[in-house]
Amino acid sequence: MSISELVKGVDVRRFASARTHPFRAAYIIDRLSRAGTEMQLLGLIRGLDRSCVMPSLILLDGEDEDSLRLAPSDCPVLRLGVRSLTSGKAVRAAWRLTHWLRHHRIHILQTYFIDSTLFGVPVARWAGVQRIIRVRNNLGYW
Repeated sequence: MSISELVKGVDVRRFASARTHPFRAAYIIDRLSRAGTEMQLLGLIRGLDRSCVMPSLILLDGEDEDSLRLAPSDCPVLRLGVRSLTSGKAVRAAWRLTHWLRHHRIHILQTYFIDSTLFGVPVARWAGVQRIIRVRNNLGYW
């Protein structure tokens, strides 16, 4: 399924070409590893046409060795350092992410996994992100 199909019929190429700047998409996931969903996300980010879509990667934790090593070098990466959604650090990270989403004027946020969804969706709504997509992989696993 293409990103344009995921965005409720919005044709990303037409949307981006009507703008002076590329469409800005942010992807939020807990951390990076050599697992399936994480590698698919990295492949998606690497394969995006930067003239149409400018990606950003947000990692809830992302301070581990795999996340540092696997992070793409050709897009902004925000590491929030959140290991527990009930910690004070999570509240501070929510404010930090709100300001980051607004500063980068993100058009769409795509979430992966439960914690990233529980954290990212309300923050993105508060920040005024136009579209939010939840990827529902591994439902049987959880």
